[in-house]
Amino acid sequence: MHKEIGRNRIKGVRILAPLVMVLLVAQLMVPGVTVAQVETVEHRITFVLGTDENLASLVNASVNATVNISIYNETEAKSVNFSNESVVFLASLDNETVASINQTINRSAYVVAYNLSSSISIGNVDDVNITKYWVWGGDENIMNLITYMDNRFYGNSTAVDPPEPPEDRAKVAFVVSEKSSYAVWLEKALDDLYIMRNLNVSLCTYTHDDPESYKNLNLSDQDAIFLWMIGYPVQDAIHDTVLEAKDKGAGVITIGFTDLYNLSSVNLSSPEYADIATYWANGGTENMRRLLVFLGVKLCDIPIGDFG
Repeated sequence: MHKEIGRNRIKGVRILAPLVMVLLVAQLMVPGVTVAQVETVEHRITFVLGTDENLASLVNASVNATVNISIYNETEAKSVNFSNESVVFLASLDNETVASINQTINRSAYVVAYNLSSSISIGNVDDVNITKYWVWGGDENIMNLITYMDNRFYGNSTAVDPPEPPEDRAKVAFVVSEKSSYAVWLEKALDDLYIMRNLNVSLCTYTHDDPESYKNLNLSDQDAIFLWMIGYPVQDAIHDTVLEAKDKGAGVITIGFTDLYNLSSVNLSSPEYADIATYWANGGTENMRRLLVFLGVKLCDIPIGDFG
């Protein structure tokens, strides 16, 4: 009796073994959904780009990103179903592409819209930091952009650096009285992210009765210098550093005073540069913004398209 039971057990094991193997193989063939896999699917940022702007930095950053990154161009995006996307970044797309994306976009998704030539209102995220990261570009900013968006939209708390404009920008200095409206207008004009991306602008304000406000100015490394209504004491204090910059090729503009040291190198009477005096005379924040763009293009050889 004991031996019979043993044989029955062995027979049962032999019958069950193939069944177990079949079940194991079947389980291997059907992908399991783990917690990690669910997070990977959900934690994704999708970029759709109409140009190559920041593409290389985006590809580089995606390698070590804390979140999955998908990148499509305009052609690819037209055949993609965006209904499962939670975070989408759309940049420099035409109306046809935006219309195509809008057909399948998840209505609860966070959509960042940048420089879209479309009448379709698709973006629902207004975040100046995201814009700064993108406009100022570069590997560091784009890596921080991804981390910042992961933190904001998926609730992570990874350390992230604030956006920083490029280091190798053209340098432009204004020397103006701090009591003038020009100082205020120029400060406001510097809120333009494209100007910040291309120009490192120094606003050197002074008062005539405070020599400490101007006697130690160092302008020797500037690419363009704008001097307005500086009296003799200020000229006497800064002419050496201005002339050093001029000798290095800097464009020097003088308005509203007698140029005792021959500091100027830009002829405002020439039609090529006459707009400088016009922008300055008309004043206001918008004219200061246009003046900065003009100086960047004319004196610093920056393509006009780089200013947005």
